[in-house]
Amino acid sequence: LANEGDIQETHLSCLASVMKTCSLSSVLLQKIIRQLVEMMDHTSSETTRAQAAKTLSFFAKTATPDQISSFMNDVVLCSDAGLSTSARAARALVLGRLISSSPSISSTFASDISSRCLIWLKDENPKVKEAALTAIGLLPANMVDATYTMLLADALAHPLPSVAIAALSSLKQLAKQDPDSLSPHLPTLLPLVAARLKDRSLPVKLAAERFLLHSLQLTSSKNILASVSASMPSQTAKFLADYVTRIIQKLDYASDEEDEEDV
Repeated sequence: LANEGDIQETHLSCLASVMKTCSLSSVLLQKIIRQLVEMMDHTSSETTRAQAAKTLSFFAKTATPDQISSFMNDVVLCSDAGLSTSARAARALVLGRLISSSPSISSTFASDISSRCLIWLKDENPKVKEAALTAIGLLPANMVDATYTMLLADALAHPLPSVAIAALSSLKQLAKQDPDSLSPHLPTLLPLVAARLKDRSLPVKLAAERFLLHSLQLTSSKNILASVSASMPSQTAKFLADYVTRIIQKLDYASDEEDEEDV
């Protein structure tokens, strides 16, 4: 007999197929959204929560602009007041999925998304923070200003490896998207990344290496590291220069140790 988790997984898979391929009436769409939101908010399974968030994001492929606007305002960007930790994390997950599925959402709701992501980044719960970091990595790089940089720096120094990895992965995505937009923030970020290169956690160290690979633009004629070295402590600059020569320059741009999850 199938257990509850298997039944939910099958249910979500069927819903995802419908939402990806069918144009739904407003009444039916609202019913499905309510069901998925309830599942996200109340399940104890992180896997089910992530699957529900992924399924919710698919509706952006077939929904009308009015339906997307209603969903963003009523579900994703609603006030966090009274929401559980799971519910806050779920909404951050949905936002990341929606941006990936329909990039125009980030420009249409730029101000509200920016405000909400900043709130989630300051959340004390690691799961909320990690989900927010994932969403931020999918934003247009020009939306990531100095305020974001300071909060990303805090996340880089977080004692939990999972939060540090989420921060490094988010920054890597921004660097891959538009490295020049990230360059002004490197004097703040690189000393923290250098510390993570010495981390006891191998996944953290690998994530730091991939960020350096994409942010320093090593295949271009620019010498990004040299240009920002004067803004860092000399020992840090020397350590990074040596590390780049010994390790980073030998990495393959075409593959990432932290595989991006398919949407």
